[in-house]
Amino acid sequence: MLVVSYQSRELADRCTKLELAQQWLGATEAQALADLIADLEAFSNADEAINFWKATIDGGALLMIDFSRKHRAILSPIGSAPFDWAKVRRLMLVDIVEL
Repeated sequence: MLVVSYQSRELADRCTKLELAQQWLGATEAQALADLIADLEAFSNADEAINFWKATIDGGALLMIDFSRKHRAILSPIGSAPFDWAKVRRLMLVDIVEL
């Protein structure tokens, strides 16, 4: 199982508490974010998530997933570089940005 953590308590609350996520992103976008997090946690490793979501990797260290037409999640693998994505089992959500 892939474990998702958050860069800050505020980001964790915004991403995991539906009411806060809806206030922040809107109802549809909040649901898309909740779906992304649930999907990530269902994968065995980061490589599976990368392939499923057609994610991009920036500089070998940041994983970017467009979870809607408006927003992108930026995640960082936890561990030592270089990363073998098939062995990465922990990701930290560092930011949600508008596209």
